[in-house]
Amino acid sequence: MSLLPDAAGATQPFRAWAIVERLTGQGPEAAVVRLGFLAFLVRVCGAASTFGVQILLARLLVPSVFGAYVYALAWVNFLVMLGVLGLDTASLRFVASYQGLGEWGKLRGFLVYCLRLNLRTGVLIGACLALGGSLLGLRDRSDVPTTLMVAGVLLPVLASLQVISAWIQAFKRAVISQLIQGVVRPMLLAALLLVTVRGLGWTPTAPGTMGLHLLAAAISLTAAWGMVRRSMPTQVQGVHPVTESALWVRTALPLLLITGGQLLLGQADVLMLGAMVGTTQAGTYAVASQLADLIIFGINAANIVVAPAIADLHIRGQRDELQRLLTRVSRIVMLFAVPVALVLVFGGTWLLGIYGPTFRAGALPMAILAIGELTISLAGSVGFLLTMTGHERVAGRIVVGSAILNIVLNTVLIPAYGLTGAAIATVIATVVRTLLLSLVVHRNLGLNPTAF
Repeated sequence: MSLLPDAAGATQPFRAWAIVERLTGQGPEAAVVRLGFLAFLVRVCGAASTFGVQILLARLLVPSVFGAYVYALAWVNFLVMLGVLGLDTASLRFVASYQGLGEWGKLRGFLVYCLRLNLRTGVLIGACLALGGSLLGLRDRSDVPTTLMVAGVLLPVLASLQVISAWIQAFKRAVISQLIQGVVRPMLLAALLLVTVRGLGWTPTAPGTMGLHLLAAAISLTAAWGMVRRSMPTQVQGVHPVTESALWVRTALPLLLITGGQLLLGQADVLMLGAMVGTTQAGTYAVASQLADLIIFGINAANIVVAPAIADLHIRGQRDELQRLLTRVSRIVMLFAVPVALVLVFGGTWLLGIYGPTFRAGALPMAILAIGELTISLAGSVGFLLTMTGHERVAGRIVVGSAILNIVLNTVLIPAYGLTGAAIATVIATVVRTLLLSLVVHRNLGLNPTAF
C-alpha cells in the first residue's frame, strides 16, 4: 500500500508503476517524490560510507589505538549536541518559515544569532574537552589524553557543520546537505587515511587519526559554507537583522532535551565501558553497536517521509488515514528489520570478523543489542507521533528518564559482565523507553503505530 496520502487525504493502493510515474513525471508531487528518493539513496550511501570507514579504521589501526580513537570520538559525538544547542532542528523550522513569509530581517537575524551562539558554545565545550584530556594526561600515559585534546578542536568544527548543514536543508537543498555530512566527510577521512598510511607509510596513532578527521571535517565545513552562500536568498544581503532570541531559545531547548537524551542513551555504554574496563573493549563494543543500528535504518529512513505526513494528517483531524499510514509504514519497516536482526544474531561472528579477529568478542553483545533495536523498529514512529502532535514535553521526560536508567544500569552491570553487561543495560533502557512512548501514544492519541 502507499506510504503517503494524496492531496485529498485519502490513501491510494500501492502500485509499482505509480512510483515510476511519479519519479519521471512533472509537477510538484513528482518533484517531492524525486527529492525523497534521492535523499534516501544518499542516506544509504552515507551508511555504506560510514561502515566502510569504520572497517578501514579497524583494519589499519591496532585494537588499542582504534579503541582510543573511538572512545574520544564518542565524547565528541555526545558533547557536540551541547554545542549545537538544538539549533539544527530549530533551523529547519525558522529558516524555512522566514523565507516562505519573506521576513528577510528575521532570517538574517536568526542566521547571525545561530552562528555566533553555535561558535561560542562549541569553542567553550571543545576547550573543556581538551582541558579534560590534558588533566587526564597527568596520570594516564596512553594515547587517550592527547586524542581527547585533538577532539576538543574537532568539536566546534562538527557543531558548526551540523548547524550549517541544517541551513542547507532548510534552503531546500536536503540532498546536498546529507551528501556533505554523510558521504563527503567520511570519504575524505578514508582518502586521507589511505594516502598517509598506504602512500606515505605513516604508522597511524589515535591522535593522528583524530587530526585527519579534523582536516576532513574542516574541508566539509568549507564546502557547506560555500553552499549556504550560494543558496541564501539575495534579499538577505544587506538587510538589517531582526532578533527574536527568546522565541528561538524557547523552541530549541525542548528539542535539545530530546536529542540529548537519545544521544546519551546511545553513547553512555561506550563512554562508560572506556572509563571502566578500557578503550580497547570500548572499540569492540562500538563496532557491535553500530552494526546493530542497521536494524533501525528502515524506521529512520521512513521517518524522513512520515514525520511531515503525521503533522499534516493530525492537524486536519484525519485519524483513520493517519492510522492506515502508520500501519503500512510499520509493516514495510518490519520486512526490513526482522531479516537484518536475524542476520546479525546468527551471522554476527562472521560479520565482526571482517573488522578483525579481535572484534568477534562483540558477537554476543551485538545479538543482545539487536533485541532493543528490533523493539524500536516494531514499535513504529512513536517518537515522531508525539513530537509532531504537540506532546514533545512528555516525550522529552521519557527519553531523559530512560537515559538516566541506562547510566545506572551500566554502572551496575559493566563491572560484573563487561561488554555483555553494557548491552543488557542499554537494551533494558531502550525497551523501557519504547514501551513508555508507545503507552503515551495509545493513551493520548488513541493510535496503534505498530504493524499488528
